[in-house]
Amino acid sequence: MQVSKFRYVKGTAPKLTEKYLDLQCATQSCDFNMISAGLNHIAVHHQTQSNVLILPYTPGKVPTNTPYVSQNGAVTDMTFSHYNPNILATGSDRSNIYLWDLPESGLEQPMSTAKVELSGHKRRITSLQFHPTAANILLSGSYDRTAKIWDIEKGTDLLTSQAQTGDLTDLSWDWVGKRFAGHFRDKFLRIFDPRSGNDAIAKIPGHVGRKNARVIWLGDEEKILSTGFGRGTREVKIYDPRKTKKSIFTAVVDSGSSIIMPLYDPYSKILFLASKGDRSIKLYEIVKSIKQWQPLDAYSDKSTGQFGLAIEPRAHLDVMKAEVLKIIRLNDKRQLEPISLKVPRRSYTNFASDLYPDNISTEPSSSVEQWMNGEDNEPNFVSIKPKQALEQEQEQKEYNNRYKNQKSSYQLRKERELQKKKGITKKDELIKEDEDEKKELIFSPKAIKAQSIVRKSLVRHTYIKFGKTNEKITGIKVQPLSYPETNHIQANKKWVAFPWNTGVGGALAVLPRQEHVRLNSNIPLIHGHKKSITDFKFIPSNDDLVISASEDCNIKIWELPENKIESNLDQAKGTLTGHRFKVLTINVNPVAHDVLMSTSADSMVKLWDLNQQQEMISFNPFNEGITAAQWSIDGNKVALLNKNAKLTVLDPRDAKSTQVQAPSHQGLKGGRIVWLDETNHLLTIGFNKTSDREMKVYDLRKFEKPIKTTFIDHASSLLVPHWIPHSKVLLLAGKGDASLKYYEINLQDPKIIFPINVHKTMEPQLGVCMLPFDTLDVKDVQIGNFLKLTKNSISHFSAKVTRQKLEYFQDDLFPEIIRNDINILQPNDWQQNVQPTLEKFNFQPEGMKKLSSAPIEKKFSNKYKHQQKQEYEEQVSRDQVFDKLYSQVTSINNENFDFEREGVDSDEWGDSSD
Repeated sequence: MQVSKFRYVKGTAPKLTEKYLDLQCATQSCDFNMISAGLNHIAVHHQTQSNVLILPYTPGKVPTNTPYVSQNGAVTDMTFSHYNPNILATGSDRSNIYLWDLPESGLEQPMSTAKVELSGHKRRITSLQFHPTAANILLSGSYDRTAKIWDIEKGTDLLTSQAQTGDLTDLSWDWVGKRFAGHFRDKFLRIFDPRSGNDAIAKIPGHVGRKNARVIWLGDEEKILSTGFGRGTREVKIYDPRKTKKSIFTAVVDSGSSIIMPLYDPYSKILFLASKGDRSIKLYEIVKSIKQWQPLDAYSDKSTGQFGLAIEPRAHLDVMKAEVLKIIRLNDKRQLEPISLKVPRRSYTNFASDLYPDNISTEPSSSVEQWMNGEDNEPNFVSIKPKQALEQEQEQKEYNNRYKNQKSSYQLRKERELQKKKGITKKDELIKEDEDEKKELIFSPKAIKAQSIVRKSLVRHTYIKFGKTNEKITGIKVQPLSYPETNHIQANKKWVAFPWNTGVGGALAVLPRQEHVRLNSNIPLIHGHKKSITDFKFIPSNDDLVISASEDCNIKIWELPENKIESNLDQAKGTLTGHRFKVLTINVNPVAHDVLMSTSADSMVKLWDLNQQQEMISFNPFNEGITAAQWSIDGNKVALLNKNAKLTVLDPRDAKSTQVQAPSHQGLKGGRIVWLDETNHLLTIGFNKTSDREMKVYDLRKFEKPIKTTFIDHASSLLVPHWIPHSKVLLLAGKGDASLKYYEINLQDPKIIFPINVHKTMEPQLGVCMLPFDTLDVKDVQIGNFLKLTKNSISHFSAKVTRQKLEYFQDDLFPEIIRNDINILQPNDWQQNVQPTLEKFNFQPEGMKKLSSAPIEKKFSNKYKHQQKQEYEEQVSRDQVFDKLYSQVTSINNENFDFEREGVDSDEWGDSSD
């Protein structure tokens, strides 16, 4: 019998700081699971029966005003789509099904209008299941004895299966979505092939109890598991669809009265049995033997009972610590408890590949049409290996290739013994031994890696420092932007701006940046849009001009007063009209500040002359929507990301003939772009197929693919990049994240991207913006100044580098960079392709000497450093004593033997004998 890898798996109770507290969740009796976990969100049944709470993966105290989705009728089941993790399906006791398209960054306010409402059942919905391999297919079951298959994109009913007797209580697809199984109240389990007909293809006796039963198809095996009631006991049955006379396995669990909710992980083959009110979760491993299952250590909490249980997506696992599963438990104290299940290992240095088979990809293997035409494709798979494990494999390959022809020490010793017998001289043997010793200096992959660990870096000791508490702006009310890919805060030397929540239309709050006050709810606002604001920007060469874009398809130019806004501004300096769909992003040309680029929801790109307030250029480069746009540093090119996973670079003055494309991020979410230098290199932030965050670096001279791709983490929010060009540091801040990540970008090194550190904060940010470079305190080695926006405050922080000799200007950290605060070209000149001379910004303060001109001090090696320094100081002391003695002797000699002063010529000297 094969020994199980998971026999020692153990669940770990979370700390208080890892729990979700004070949930406004339901406590009344219900026969469905009250929690569902998706890739980006957690759904919990609300205390109002028709609502579902939507939570981010951010533990802590849950606010009482946490947003929710609200349907017509009590919720009876809910589930997230695997292929679109922002789609939530909920069922109603009034026979309807609702599909909710949630913002990937989370709900900001209650949602009462579903994306799609499906109607066709006649009674209460009992079960919802998305198709395992095809996108946009949903299976539903109802007490009306029918199961329906829906095309959720079109909102239509594709197929219906039914039974003549017994209400349908639960459903489950098989591994590829060809068949599904359902348990009915007439005490039978039925199996359907919906494309072959309406009736069941098999019927097997099930649980004889009157209460509802639950069903799960056991992964890629021909086994179905159900939980239900026998005669006075709770029981588990396992069925083989090919054997229809009876179940192949039955086990009595206990004599409890509540319905057992089974959860199954097909990768580890671990089964969870949990029921409402119980204080323990039973774990079993499904095995291929007559026993069918193997009990594992149960997880118990004597202080709380449970209301529901959900398995977190595998993308959230810490695989380098052998975490094989993570479940979320809803307890009767209205708390969510993330429970980590780990397999004990002697070492956690290497990736335990035996514990982690490939994961089902978020890329579907079938479409609705393919499935309806009879295709039963296996799911697509992707590796769950993290970046660290992949690097270890690559190092091992390099090691093997480097030394694949190298002889072992044993082989070399045998060769020397053989040569000795053949009469090879001692001198020849010594020469050979010397060569062999050189060959025997074989390093392990770790040693090879160690040779390059110490890398020269100017910014290795970069750190984040926040300002004082009394330097914050507090009492703010933030209105989330309707387009989540844009930043929620912008600032310049004089002002800071963010969207203000008024409840109607789009309002912008613009405050003096240096004022640290607590705001009241009646502050003066810029209020000129009829609908929500989607993006806004300051003009770099004019601190008092701000531009805003909106869902009302308009772009407005606002001129701010000299010192402070005293009353509401509702009359714009100018309005740009021309887009037919809502405007998504706006960007100011870095060398021609009166040229503005805007993108809209129909993929239209427009360039505007802000002086004339009219359209200059318009083009549509994609069929799919644009998710990001950014000017190059010299203002000649534009980089665009779209939903079709393409990165496009073009000159907007001749968009068709200059367009070049490269593959980009394969995820469904948006992205961001940063130009790393004037012409050739750019970096993008986005998501891969498994919705992991990643970054890519491109070189326009070899643009067919990225020159570097780096995994970041598994979080769901889009990271906003902030590029510090003089120090080559990239800071990443995601909406909803409570951390700031920063990297060094070195285009001269093959690895290019080097993590520096992660700064964790107490409060998640809604946005971060970078201040102009002339606000830096160069004497304090500030390389970047930033503002952080949270739900109720704005705080300042800076990125600094630890340095010695602060009396010198650190010119290696602050080389000259291209200025972006000077308007060099007028729109007509830019359109005629005039190439200006780009001015440079010099960071050096007046009267401060450069570090490169400082005297060079004698350096000591780390080894024997103290001894060498002491010897050096003793030598200097001896030299000083000697110099002092020498000067005294020289002074005496000069006083006593100054021949010229005594008037004695050299020829007057003679021998004493004369």
